[in-house]
Amino acid sequence: QNLVAAAELESGELENSYALVLVSDIVDDVKKALKYRLRGKNISIELNGQSEIVSDASKLFLVLKNIVANAIDYGESNSVVIIESKTDESTTISITNIGKPPAVEYKPQVFTRFAHDASGAHGLGIGLSIAKGLCERLDGTIDYNSDERSVSFVITLPKLSNALISANACGANEFLFEKFDDAFEL
Repeated sequence: QNLVAAAELESGELENSYALVLVSDIVDDVKKALKYRLRGKNISIELNGQSEIVSDASKLFLVLKNIVANAIDYGESNSVVIIESKTDESTTISITNIGKPPAVEYKPQVFTRFAHDASGAHGLGIGLSIAKGLCERLDGTIDYNSDERSVSFVITLPKLSNALISANACGANEFLFEKFDDAFEL
């Protein structure tokens, strides 16, 4: 999914398909998609708040999946990832985990594709850059705050009109799999 999204972002050929989305449904889909990784580190996800927003469900799913995957990879075992969702003039979704903050010299490096951290270590280096690109494609923003014990990524998305909802739009997991039993994790 990330390689396809990276290619689409790079080409600029990425259309939004808006639907009325419950953030809790997207979070449930992320839990299912990452269930083995969550179990492997004994990490649970707690959702606080409920938002119903007009957004592209598949893009929002991939944004949240990449941030939660990052929280699993760099977070402490036996901990909780807290996702908070609220809607006022805009929708804010924050994802907080217990763990070391990104070891980068400049904050924007976290969202740069293939960037190394201060120790020279890194993963594939595309997940957070894709999350940022997709947030921007949704006319939103992503940023993070950290201290010595925790990291919080904050997504802000505009409040959109229901008139943007596409008749062809679908939920986050419906675009790729009929059910998550057919999916597999790489």
